Amino acid sequence: MRLSLSVSVASNPAHQRSDVRFLSQPANSLRPRVSKNTVNCKASSWRSQRQAEVRCRFQQNGHSVLADTSGDTKVHLDDDKFSWERNWYPVAILADVDGSKPIPVTLLGKKLVLWQGSDGEWNCVVDRCAHRYAPLSEGRVKDGDIQCAYHGWQYNGQGQCTRIPQAEDASACCSSSACVEAFPVQLRAGAVWVWPDSSPSAARDSSLVLPSVDTVLEESLEYVDWYIRDFYYGYAGLMEMLLDPSACSFTLHGIGLFNRHVPIPMDQGKPMPSTLTECKTEGRSAVISMECARAFRPAGHPYDATVTFNSPCHITHDFVGANGHVIHGMYILPVSPGRSRLFYWHKAGSPGGAALDRLKALKAPFGAGKAQLQHLVAAAEKFFVAKERSKRHMYLHPIFEAVGGLLHGQEHNVSAAGSQAGFHLPSSADVLVKKFYGWLLGSAGGGPSWPPGTPPLPPPTTDREALLGRRQQHVANCPSCQTMLAVNGYMRVAATIWNVLLVFGTALFVLNGGGPWYEAVGVVALWYWSTKWFTKTVEWPKQLGFVDYVHADRN
Repeated sequence: MRLSLSVSVASNPAHQRSDVRFLSQPANSLRPRVSKNTVNCKASSWRSQRQAEVRCRFQQNGHSVLADTSGDTKVHLDDDKFSWERNWYPVAILADVDGSKPIPVTLLGKKLVLWQGSDGEWNCVVDRCAHRYAPLSEGRVKDGDIQCAYHGWQYNGQGQCTRIPQAEDASACCSSSACVEAFPVQLRAGAVWVWPDSSPSAARDSSLVLPSVDTVLEESLEYVDWYIRDFYYGYAGLMEMLLDPSACSFTLHGIGLFNRHVPIPMDQGKPMPSTLTECKTEGRSAVISMECARAFRPAGHPYDATVTFNSPCHITHDFVGANGHVIHGMYILPVSPGRSRLFYWHKAGSPGGAALDRLKALKAPFGAGKAQLQHLVAAAEKFFVAKERSKRHMYLHPIFEAVGGLLHGQEHNVSAAGSQAGFHLPSSADVLVKKFYGWLLGSAGGGPSWPPGTPPLPPPTTDREALLGRRQQHVANCPSCQTMLAVNGYMRVAATIWNVLLVFGTALFVLNGGGPWYEAVGVVALWYWSTKWFTKTVEWPKQLGFVDYVHADRN
């Protein structure tokens, strides 16, 4: 049996660093010296060769087989069927979470809680105390264990009860009834991954399978930015949309995909020649890959696209064009019926931008003040990283809000029809979506498997803020956007104080009979700048709240 990790990534690290262009950069920031007339054929052959090299590389490293490292005997899972629970899912980004506090997550309808033990290891158990079913995520981390805030029961990373304060007999902790379900955890590519299976074979099975990770992600973690967002619709619709480049001309009309200053026009909605390059939908893992010629044409420059799906939740987009090369990946988590979570990554250049790079280049004269400079750089790094990351997230918000109402409504239409089997998919641009639904309705059993008692699909809503609200769906889980909100609050207080002082200063200026014309012009300029500053501190937080997206208003 093979664990397919075939992804559209470069196998040469030097080639990746020199050719990858970032979403946040201008379209002409990196321009490979390739003739526009030959870019499509060259990109196609280069990409096919690269995919073969990546597959060979994984096989040589033992990544595509499940092997017993103690000998030559191959070790396989007990069956070769797909299981939603017997896979790795990213549930948190290390840079965004504090493991010293309980972190609640929901995956496949299961409420789980993460924390970091005193040994530095990450742990995951079900978010339910064995005592009276209180949520452990409301508790605290104590002595490396998680402690329930209700009666103080404590559990270790294996789910074993380690302390019952009220028990007269210490052996009460040894009862199997006092234990909670525990789940395998591993760290990879800057993320915390969970294997949502607590069966007796879970530890063994999870050790035989690697998470599906893009090579370029692991080799460029310092320059990778993560964007996390919760959605008011389920796994299937979000996955379908991200597998379909042909929809972008209409769903993302007016939004700059590769360059925020060059929006995609609707007249690009034309036939998109697409070729299925890989399709494996049977067995415990699936991989489907499609090449699309001239998928996008921002500012008249064509981009060829390779879109790859690795079951159960991993998508890679690989765009190659005359203006550069863009690669990014996504993980779509099935949270519960009608709910999903997106983990989106892309290379983003310097984490703190050029300003932080210049600050780091400073050297204290003759070694004096070196410690103070380090403290200054550390504080500035936190601010600049948050600023640059928040700016990129502002650019990404409308891309996903453009499909909020569409996918929410589609999900309830599919529920009324019974399944996606009635979809009419006549064009070659639909081939990847068609194969995905073939896998979903076949080997994947029709969709994510939910535990007994999981609430059904919630009724449709007309509350646009619930569908598109940035504060609830993103900011609540993004420390960078939270930092910039706090900074904006301080700036608003400073702007208020400044305006009050300016009022008194203007009053004194008038009472003293004014002055020369240039002083009067200076006062007017100060008022203009102060009003603009204060207005910005009032308006900017609204961009992190609810911003409606109406397609009819974007013709």
